Amino acid sequence: MQYSDPPDAPHGGSCYSRHRLSGAEIAYGMIGPSLYHYLERNGHSQDSIRRTWARIWNAHAFDACSMMPRFGAAAILTPEQIRDVMASLFDPQSPVNR
Repeated sequence: MQYSDPPDAPHGGSCYSRHRLSGAEIAYGMIGPSLYHYLERNGHSQDSIRRTWARIWNAHAFDACSMMPRFGAAAILTPEQIRDVMASLFDPQSPVNR
């Protein structure tokens, strides 16, 4: 959602600009917590999956002053895009978890 993006282009989440996503990165965002080894730290329980989805959908429900956008609630990301983010967080083979 940059000013230079075509209006009809899919929106992105800019996760990389705020979080560490893999061990191979030498520069990454530090506004949010590291997501590197997310699965190891959070597990694969239904509760963890639900909590992660809810936080991505509307982080402000957990922290009213959160700097993380309300990706789902504000229609920044589609449910399909959020599923893709979830897959990268919970897939053991994802760069996030290797």
